[in-house]
Amino acid sequence: MRTYVSSSLATTPVEAILEVATRLRAQGFVAARTPVGFALAFVSQGLLDPGDVDADAPPHNLAAPRLTEHAAMQAALGDLLEHLPFLGYVGRAAFHDQRIPEGRPGLVVIVFAGADHEALDGAVAELRHAPLHEHGLQTAGPLLADGPFATTRFVALNGGGGTGGSSILGELHEAGGDAVGALTGRPVRHLLPGAALLSTSLVRCVLATSQATRQLGPTRTITAAATNTIRELDGRPALEMLMADLPEPLRQRVTGLGGALFCNFDVDDGDASVLRTITGIDTRTGAVAVAERLRIGAEVAFSLRDQDVARDDLEEAVDAMAEALGARQPLAFVVFSSTTRDASLFGAPLWDVTRLLSRFGSDIPVVGCSTRMELATFGRQTLAFSQSVVVAAVLPA
Repeated sequence: MRTYVSSSLATTPVEAILEVATRLRAQGFVAARTPVGFALAFVSQGLLDPGDVDADAPPHNLAAPRLTEHAAMQAALGDLLEHLPFLGYVGRAAFHDQRIPEGRPGLVVIVFAGADHEALDGAVAELRHAPLHEHGLQTAGPLLADGPFATTRFVALNGGGGTGGSSILGELHEAGGDAVGALTGRPVRHLLPGAALLSTSLVRCVLATSQATRQLGPTRTITAAATNTIRELDGRPALEMLMADLPEPLRQRVTGLGGALFCNFDVDDGDASVLRTITGIDTRTGAVAVAERLRIGAEVAFSLRDQDVARDDLEEAVDAMAEALGARQPLAFVVFSSTTRDASLFGAPLWDVTRLLSRFGSDIPVVGCSTRMELATFGRQTLAFSQSVVVAAVLPA
């Protein structure tokens, strides 16, 4: 396979797509001469939403211009890529090596182009999409039914929906192949929530993930809970356990740690865990609210954002990926990094991207975006991570 990749720092969608198209053609890419392949596009919110409008503003102030820009970008990409299926992600920032400064408007397009002999009996790349229901992502059936055999599935969940852990995520791994992607876009309900799935047998992925928190205390079992509120851990009030785990200097200002305190949930596979933000505490009842639907018997631990741990954990993840790749050179690295993994955490911009370039060299493109939630298949499950980075090393299948 051959990879074409281009990006633009233009501040309007029209200028950005024209610049990307010109650069792709300069590399030799012509859709009509590419019988087999697919593409991924990464768009920063600043390109589609000039002025960085507040996500909580009333829908009537936002709907018309945003939907127009989204539709125009999709149509322009369709004209550029013609018959090739493509999947687009909208994030706070777009990544193309170190070409796009953190937080700047940007557009990145990467094309994975095959040849005639790489076409198999079935579809080698197919895009499906479906709307989300109001109270969950009941999309797995429409997206996966009669889908092609795939070694890799790129997933984009958009708009105001949740993670749909009991629906599409639960079905993805059963369908075969690894899944990787993100919950992208702003958490605004009027942005036409939807899910899209690009299934392909042209490439396969080696996946790695890294988190950014330090575990504070032991893992405990939820013994009483309601919806997203932990009432008891190991039979004791959840807040009492949290206070016992916190270092002494932090106990007096626990209410000021919003956005830095998390619950770490073990998953059934045993080799992975997911982080969920602690959204509130009730000093009267001793309950702790978490951004996750809870179940009695789940094992959790409290954790705190930590720069040193974030750096060390990323190095371990990169080492493990290098060992898994061996002598194989990827076509590209696709990165879905939490919006919180920016210069405010690491003290330097584009830390995740920079570490990949430093380890594997600048000859392999690093593309992707910063997202609200990161998705990847590990072990027996496809998981929705947060406060994390998911890296997919894309290899020819």
